[in-house]
Amino acid sequence: MGRARLPIVAHLSPEEVARRYRACRGGLEKTHWQVVWLLTRSPEPPPPAAVAAQVGLTPAWVRTVLKRWNAEGPAGLADRRAVANGGRPRLSDEQRAALFEALQGRPDDGGMWTGPKVAAYVRGRWGVEVCVQTPWRWMVRWASACGCRGPGTPGPPTPRSKGSGKAALAGRAAELGREHPGKAVELWAEDEARLGLKPVARRAWSPRGTRPTANGRTRCEWLYVYGFVRPSDGRNLELILPAANTDWMNAALAEFARWADPAGEKLLLVLVDDAGWHVARRLEVPPDVVLHRPPPCTPELQPAEPLWPLVREAIAHLGFDHLDAMQAPLVERCLWLIDHPDAVRGPVGFRWAAAIDGQPSMQFGMTCIQHRLTPLVALPE
Repeated sequence: MGRARLPIVAHLSPEEVARRYRACRGGLEKTHWQVVWLLTRSPEPPPPAAVAAQVGLTPAWVRTVLKRWNAEGPAGLADRRAVANGGRPRLSDEQRAALFEALQGRPDDGGMWTGPKVAAYVRGRWGVEVCVQTPWRWMVRWASACGCRGPGTPGPPTPRSKGSGKAALAGRAAELGREHPGKAVELWAEDEARLGLKPVARRAWSPRGTRPTANGRTRCEWLYVYGFVRPSDGRNLELILPAANTDWMNAALAEFARWADPAGEKLLLVLVDDAGWHVARRLEVPPDVVLHRPPPCTPELQPAEPLWPLVREAIAHLGFDHLDAMQAPLVERCLWLIDHPDAVRGPVGFRWAAAIDGQPSMQFGMTCIQHRLTPLVALPE
């Protein structure tokens, strides 16, 4: 025999219930009003299980809401989480101001403020019991409202560039053109990618009814690909080297200068990030190469980043026993990219970078073919 249907006390008319349900703004309280509205909008109320399926509650909780409605009326639909366990901890305006001032310094132990430390401070000073998560929410809210960082948290990253990085790069290129009127200024971008025996997972196509296969064997051996790209025409050079450090960066810059400007008639403005081997004191920059660093936290200003998905295509979903086996398809892929600058120009050809570089050079076909083998062989240690 099924459970007896609970009666529904008509504290309000169905129209008033519908109006209050639509006007309610609280999340859980609005759900409670929806339960009552579904139960009272028709002469034959649906069973609690059907109502629960519509509002996302359990049938037992729907019955609980109905019992509260019958016993207390509209007051029984309030969100009682706000008064559970003695109510949410409250601090007066004076106490909140004093706590905020205390958070500007350090706690008594000389460390950094944490949720448990703030909870102990509030309990010891004002006798207010709070859980350890509540003080942290206070600190996060205050940090957001006051524009300051929460105690014990690192500062926010540098805001992304809003044009200053592009303007500075354009100014640098114009300045170099004025200082060296007899040389053509070319804009390049350089970055490094670590590739190894850890499999590269990519989205892959497969026939209907079958699943693509991918190697899942992970081994921690790596090599590094140094990539130089010119956004205006897609010219690119990849160097496969065993490590990313200052010594290998010196070798990469020397090889790039020899490859891109063998006659020494150009000035190569290279956009690089703030990696340690890009700012090291031992870095040896060739005379015809000028390094330029964009503002921090601005990867959108690095045209070399889109090069790496093109390089990784050759080894995606493949497994290799050693680096020598992986290097063969990688070298083949890099050679193909060097011989097909049009395929690279699309991803790396940022319009603002191409505009700074001016008209693309068309004399690159024979240079790439002539020098394509030497740079791709790892230099001796």
